[in-house]
Formats: sequence, structure tokens, C-alpha cells
Amino acid sequence: MSGISIFFTIVFVLLAVYFVGGAIYNYKMYNARGLDLIPHREFWFDLPYLIRELFGHIVDSVMSRRRGSGGYVAV
Repeated sequence: MSGISIFFTIVFVLLAVYFVGGAIYNYKMYNARGLDLIPHREFWFDLPYLIRELFGHIVDSVMSRRRGSGGYVAV
């Protein structure tokens, strides 16, 4: 196995342990059911929007440099 495949295998196993362990913890400690079993549920539901905002910010930064704007604008 190559180094990158080992890395992704470790990441996948750690994520599986995190989600399964978190679900068991939420079930035992809080008697959670359904979507409430997901550990840090709000974060995972917001993650796609956070990633979209990150890429939008990166694209805006690159495009503003490409257009040659001076950076700061007088208020």
C-alpha cells in the first residue's frame, strides 16, 4: 500500500470510530434517537455551507488580484 492509501485508510477508520462512538455515547448518556445520535450534528449539517463560503472567498480573492484592484478602498 502506498502512503496516501494508508493515510486515507487511517482517516476513514478514525471518522468511523468518531461517528459510531459518538452515536453510542449520545444514545447511552442522552437517550438520543434518530438524527440526534450524530455527534456535533449542527456542525456536520453546516459543513457544506461553510465549504461553499470558503471557496467563494478564495475565488473572490483570486479574482480581485487578477483584476488588479489595489486591495484597500478608501471609505
